[in-house]
Amino acid sequence: MKNRKTTTQFAIALTFMFGVLTACNTSNSSEEHADHNMENHDHSNMEMESATVEESNNQYGAIGKESVDQLIAAYIEIKDALIETDAELAKDKAENFLNGLDEEVKKGLETLTESVSNIAKSSEVESQRTDFEVLSKEMYELIKTKDANTTVYKQYCPMAFNSKGAFWLSVEEQVLNPYFGDKMLKCGRVEETLGSNE
Repeated sequence: MKNRKTTTQFAIALTFMFGVLTACNTSNSSEEHADHNMENHDHSNMEMESATVEESNNQYGAIGKESVDQLIAAYIEIKDALIETDAELAKDKAENFLNGLDEEVKKGLETLTESVSNIAKSSEVESQRTDFEVLSKEMYELIKTKDANTTVYKQYCPMAFNSKGAFWLSVEEQVLNPYFGDKMLKCGRVEETLGSNE
């Protein structure tokens, strides 16, 4: 009886050891497989990102830092009008923005000029704010690609557009929200600083 008990315990111990060894081997082969996958990893995403940066550079090719600074100033005037929830003022500032664009600069800014044009055509502040979001994205890409002499703060409000969230750009660190105006004037945070004061 004693021998049978000892044999049973020995068998259980062997089974346990075998299970541990098998698990370790499986883990090692998974790690080897992962290493192998890393070696043969498809770098097409990195290539695509690089291509996107190149496309942006080509798209904004004719635009220098001074032009970017002028665009920022014109953009800020539209933003300030939307902070005031003043559709007519936003419309006027959008028209000024378009009138101040050089023909060479316009060629690289089709989406940007379209969103400004939509703001200039609208008398509804909520519609203008929707186009302003598109404008903000385009301005952000432009500044990221071409840089600017002006320091710009990317600011974000998580409550904009029914809590979808949206960002805008400001030359002041203080948050004043163009998507809500005085309803939620200080709703938002600074997410990034762009450009320089050189």
